[in-house]
Amino acid sequence: MMHSRTIGSALAAVFLSVVATSASAQKSVVVDFSGLTGTNGAPFSSYSEYGFLVRSAKLSNWLEGSFFGDNYIYYNIGVGSRKTHGGIWITHGGAQFTFSSVDIDTQVDPNRYIFTGYLKGTKVFQQHGVVNFSFSNPYPNLYASSVIDLLQITLGNYKAKFDYPLGLTNITLSVVGTNPLRNH
Repeated sequence: MMHSRTIGSALAAVFLSVVATSASAQKSVVVDFSGLTGTNGAPFSSYSEYGFLVRSAKLSNWLEGSFFGDNYIYYNIGVGSRKTHGGIWITHGGAQFTFSSVDIDTQVDPNRYIFTGYLKGTKVFQQHGVVNFSFSNPYPNLYASSVIDLLQITLGNYKAKFDYPLGLTNITLSVVGTNPLRNH
């Protein structure tokens, strides 16, 4: 009887060790657009970092930007551009991942953001919020533990009275069950 308890305890310890090792393999990465090569204001269509592919959503005219050495992408919004919102899509080659936060930049109040996560074509979460005047402040995802395979981030202002940019950078993501640090 004592022997089976010892074996059971040993198996439980091995199981917990494997679970802890798997959890630690899920590392967060920050897509910071440091590898953008275009000039400030160059058209943006897609970008890959740590295996994550960030691409402009259909009919969104994103641009590359650089400010004090930090790279980001931005979208001109407003009356003259006749665009009220712009979106990006993020995937990781079909792998599942989680989304923790993104830095959003605007010099005009208020703007809106929408984070929408999908898994196998089904909406897992949608979070709406307001972006006030900020220089790349982080906006956390309230559903950061939700596993997804597609993320849409939409920025916009449906009541814009003049043109201005909305930008984003530092998207914090984690691939589920693997180490995404393999290809920076």
